[in-house]
Formats: sequence, structure tokens, C-alpha cells
Amino acid sequence: MSKPDTDIPSQGGAAINGSVPGGFWARPVPCLFVGSGVIAVILAATETAWFTGTVGLGRIRELFLFWYPSALLERQGIDIVGGLPAHLNWPFDLTGVAGLLQFLAVAVLADLFLLWGPAALVCPVVLAAAKISPPAPRHGPTGWFWSRAYPLAVPVAFALLPIFGAIRHVLGEGQVPIKIGLTLATTVILWAVLMRILRRPAALRGLVRACAVSGTTVILLFLVGGAVGLLIRPAPPDTGQPAPADGLPNVLLISIDSLRADHVHCYNYARQTSPTLDAVAKEGVRFETVVSSTSWTLPAHLTLLTSLPPERHGVVGDRMRLGEGVVSLAQVLWQAGYSTAGFVSGPYMQAEYGFARGFDHYDDHSVARASHLASHEGITSPKLVRLVREWLGIWDLKGRARPFFVFLHMWDVHYDYTPPPPYDTMFDPDYRGTVTAERYESPRQVHKDMDPRDLEHIVALYDGEIRFTDLHVGRLLDYLRDLGLLDDTVLVITADHGDEFFEHGNKGHKKALYDETIVVPLILRYPKKVPTGKSVPQQVRLMDVAPTILSLCGLQRPAVFGAPEPRTRHAERDLLPLITGQPDETFRPIVAFGDLFGKLASLRTGSLKLIAHLEGPVTYELYDLAADPGEKSNIIGRDPSVDAVLAQRLTEWRRAAAKGVKVPPQRFELSDDLEKRLRSLGYID
Repeated sequence: MSKPDTDIPSQGGAAINGSVPGGFWARPVPCLFVGSGVIAVILAATETAWFTGTVGLGRIRELFLFWYPSALLERQGIDIVGGLPAHLNWPFDLTGVAGLLQFLAVAVLADLFLLWGPAALVCPVVLAAAKISPPAPRHGPTGWFWSRAYPLAVPVAFALLPIFGAIRHVLGEGQVPIKIGLTLATTVILWAVLMRILRRPAALRGLVRACAVSGTTVILLFLVGGAVGLLIRPAPPDTGQPAPADGLPNVLLISIDSLRADHVHCYNYARQTSPTLDAVAKEGVRFETVVSSTSWTLPAHLTLLTSLPPERHGVVGDRMRLGEGVVSLAQVLWQAGYSTAGFVSGPYMQAEYGFARGFDHYDDHSVARASHLASHEGITSPKLVRLVREWLGIWDLKGRARPFFVFLHMWDVHYDYTPPPPYDTMFDPDYRGTVTAERYESPRQVHKDMDPRDLEHIVALYDGEIRFTDLHVGRLLDYLRDLGLLDDTVLVITADHGDEFFEHGNKGHKKALYDETIVVPLILRYPKKVPTGKSVPQQVRLMDVAPTILSLCGLQRPAVFGAPEPRTRHAERDLLPLITGQPDETFRPIVAFGDLFGKLASLRTGSLKLIAHLEGPVTYELYDLAADPGEKSNIIGRDPSVDAVLAQRLTEWRRAAAKGVKVPPQRFELSDDLEKRLRSLGYID
């Protein structure tokens, strides 16, 4: 005769409100929260390991449980990330033990919150269902399903998200049926393992107790050690920042994405696109010919901030980040005692690529993480300027103890060209066509065979974006003027690259090295050292900007910054001698070199431009810029001796640059969100 089951109380409610033989693991609410907690700890550890091995940086916003819901909400126009506290968006360096432990601690707490929140919401449903569920003799009065299987459905369902994400990452965008099948199969296996454990109360009891004790111990250790307290704000970029020297000026470096020089009014463009930039040029110095190192954002901005060309810093692809030993301008200024802040608005400016180095505050989330489509359809300049003003206001309230270095990357000129009224009609009020610059990368509307009148309208929209962005540059400068800071600030305005409008068969950028995409503006203002209304005719480069800023600040360029010692004749230059009109006899004409994915290379002197096609048999284009500034007539072969000299100089430069790489770039995996935004912009096929 079988032994009667003595574990069944007379009232079903006793399982909820009273003690039940067999312990809390047979009750729905404890099982719900303990199961969720176990999943949270496992997820946090897994995510920390993943970020450490792929990106080397960790952010709370990138946790699986946060990223998926926020991405869905962003598609509906609801920005969650931009409203988060700054420390949840800050990139934590996972290459060091301190940063790794800090991120792991807050990841555990964040995942607990993100799982226990939904668990708390479903508690009433679980309790109601448990009350009406019929007794199950071997599993307590609440019933097997509601006491064990259903509560664990919540954490298992959330575990499904990272599983799906990992499978999607491995397989890519396609193969949807396979991805769904693998995800479901993995989930079934996970569920089966859990159910097997549930059928063995002793094993379940041991698992729950072990997880609860270990998880609680880990969290308490972090709390006692003060690690969680440190997460209110991550550690500064270094320790022991020295006091600044007396008399150091502030620095404001503005980069306007996609701004080609020949569409700026003070660069002899007919349209009044840039009244603010024009005024700054009248009060400072304008460089007539400034050559970027490439025609796309990521390597160009790394060149701007490190003075290393792409051939040297090595970041020439989407999945590369700056080597750990490369020193940025922000690091040099921070070490000199500056308060440093960066505000950026494009996906290629993410901290994952190495841009956050040396910045006390690096905001790549308030604007840059807009939804995929809004990242190039949206309007960013007003919010960017507001963020900078807020930061400067706090800096001012704190007594201006240190000079500031603010790096501002402005995105609105980048396609899609959708300026708000009245800038959408300012330069083409009579247009009656239907072509717009929305979905600019799509060939449906904007293509090389389009009606010339429609193309004129596209260019007018681009010019409208310039005028709109220029307006907000002016508002920021007005704020500095109101604070009495403008004349004590080294102001530098430049761009990373330009855009093509089918001058050579292409639109946008990142496709060629013709002047429309690599010649950019450069305007400096600093009344104490920069003359008024000066124009510098000599060719200079984007890589010369940082050493010039250091010189204007009266700071010595550290040996660790820029090209490795000994610096060659083509290394970065301090342009102050050109600004003051006092170059010595050793100041040779500057030759500008360019690179695009290692597939195209260029050499530009003051009068000649050589472009090398490096895929397959090497071929060349050569242009006489004095006679043919539009680069329409290829004169390669006209003078073989000139061709040979230029080709040899370009080859020597590339070989020397490859040998001079200070620290090899690191490869990393793009996050799903960053990859989607880059693909939506046409950067990734």
C-alpha cells in the first residue's frame, strides 16, 4: 500500500499565506523572484564577458534586457536612452580589473531591476491563478504549473532575448527561419533542463540556495567595497590630474560633418550659407586649402584628434578601434589641467571606437543614439547646443577652476538633407518638383541620371542644412560671448569630409578621394595670438589642427602625441608660423596624403593631385589643380617623369606610415544597434 500524501494542507490558500511542507520553492512568488534573480546574475556575467571580449567597453544601455525594449520604443519615436542618467551611458573600460568589477556589479543590479520589475507586475496574476488552480498532490496545493513552471516562464522568456540576439549576430540579417528555429530549440532545451531540476525538490532546493547565497554575497561585497557608489560617475580618464598653469585659454573645437569647403560663403561660394563662419573668419584666420586624410567620418576624426593619418592609426574599417597606446588631444589637454567634454551626434563617433579617451564627459547618447532612420533624418543641432550650454553652465557655477576643452561634432549637414523651414526653401524657393533628399542613399530619387533641375534642388537642401547648422554655431558663440569667454577661447571650426553631387559619378562620401570630399574648411579665432581677417594660402591638413591648438595654448607637444619620434617631414605640423606670417626657412610646403580602405590613395601638392587605385594592377589618375580644379582631365602619362616621381613619393609615404604604426588597431564586434544604424546610413552593405 502506498504511503498517503501528508503534505497536502486542507486549504489551498495555505500555500500562499502560510508555510507549506516542502519549502518556498513550491510557492509561486518566491519561485518567480528567485528564478528571475538567478537569470539576472547569469545574464550579467555573460554580458560582461561578451563586452570584454568584443568591444572592451561596457555600458548599461547595451545590456540585452535594456537594449531590445529601448530599440523597439525608439522605432516608435520614444527616446529612452537620451533620458538616462549620464553614468548609465558612460563607457566603462573592461580591460582593467576595476572597470570590469564596477560594470559587473551594476550589470547585476540593472538586470535584477529589469527582471524583478516585470515579475512584480505579474505577481497579482500569479497569485490569482494560484488561488483558483486545482491542487496537485505531489506539488503542493497551488498546482505544479502555477507554482513552478509559470513563474519560471518570465526569466526564461527574457533569457530568450539574448539567445536570439547571439544567433542573429552569428547568422546575420538573413536566414530568419533558421534563426527562429535555433532560438526555439535552445529555449526548449533550457526549459527541459529547468523542468528536470524542478521534478527533483532536493536538487532545486540546493540550486536556489546556492544561487541566492552566492548572488547575495557578491552583491554585498560590491556594496561594502564601495564599487556601486563609484558608479555614480566613472573614474576620470587618469588619476592625479595636475593643476593647470596660469593663463591657459579655453578651447572649443567644432567639427561639422560632411561640410565641403566650396559650399561655405567665405570660401567664395555664391550663396550666403554661413554668416557665422564668415564672421569668425573676419575676426580670425581662414585656411584656404585644408585636406582631410580620407572621405569618411571615423578615420578622419581620429586623425583630427590624434594627428595620425589613417595609415598610422590604422582604423580604416567599421570594426576597428584605436590601439590602446595612441594618445588623443583630449588626453594631452586633460594632463595639462583642462576640464574636457565631448558632444557628438553620429554613429561613427561612438566611444567604442576610442573617442572617449581623455574626456571627463563624453556624450555620444543624447543625440547619436536616435532611432535608425532619425539618425539621418532628424534635427540635432538645437539639442547639441543646449547640452554644451548646460555643461558650460555647470562649469561656470563651479567657479571655472580649470580651463575647458569642448569638442563638438555637429551632424545636421550630413544627409539626409532635410533642413527645417525656412531653410528647406531658402536657396530654392521656386522649386515645384517632387524630389526630396529623404532616404538619400536609396537610388530611387537621387541618382546620376536624374533631372539637372532636381539635382539643383538637392544641392539647395544641402546648403540649407549648412545655414541651419551655422545658425546654431552662432548661438553657441553668443552664449560664450555673454559669459565673457569668447575672447579667451581658442575657437577652431572645421569638418571631417565633404559630399559629392555626381561631379565624378558618385553621391555622398566614402567612395572617392576627389577634392569635393576631402577639401574642408578650417577657421581659427583667438584674438590674443591670431591676427584678424587673415587668409593662409598654403595647403595644410586636418592632421595639423591638434598641434596648432596646443601651440596656441602655449603647451609643448608631448613626444607621445602624434607621429613617433623622430618625426619625418610629412608628420603633423604646428601651423602657428603660417598664422603669424613668420615661417622659417625649414618650413617646407606641406604635402597631403589620403587613404580610403587601403583601396585608394592620394597625394596632393599645392598644384598636382595623384590618385592611386590599389586593387588589382595599380593604376593612377593625375590632375593639374591650377588649370583643372574640378579634376576633370586626367593627365597621367603626359609627363612620365612627373608621374614616376609622384608615384614613388606616394609609395614611400605608405611604406613609412605602415612601419610607423605606434600601436596596431584593435578589431571588435559591432553591437546590433550600431550595426543597424551604420547600415541604415548606407555605410554597411
